[in-house]
Amino acid sequence: MDQCEVNPNPPLKLSAIRGYVHSCLNLDFYNKQNLRSLLDDGRWLAEQIQNKTYQYVFYMLDILLEDKDIEDYYLFLEITFLPHLHELGNNTLISLYEKELFQYYRNSSQYEKACRLAAKYFEPLIH
Repeated sequence: MDQCEVNPNPPLKLSAIRGYVHSCLNLDFYNKQNLRSLLDDGRWLAEQIQNKTYQYVFYMLDILLEDKDIEDYYLFLEITFLPHLHELGNNTLISLYEKELFQYYRNSSQYEKACRLAAKYFEPLIH
């Protein structure tokens, strides 16, 4: 994060903020005010450079930070964010978020959806 201040690179800074906030939320070890400030900075920067992907990312992280209904997070991920990533061909984020969605499906006993999601990774190996 410090390097983003020394060598300004907006896309790198957005990625660093996403990674930092996401990691903190997964570890349940964070200062909510600090993460709120980072999300606000990230959202502002994403709007300034008109980066829809990171506007979506910070929206989703905000849901997690504010302990809003987790269903909202996964519904947005499934219906809006993943189709957006597929449209862009952002395979790195697709893989990251599809794995997260797969775990959610599995943990919430949505096995049919989990199987459909996993099947696309096995299909190339079969043919």
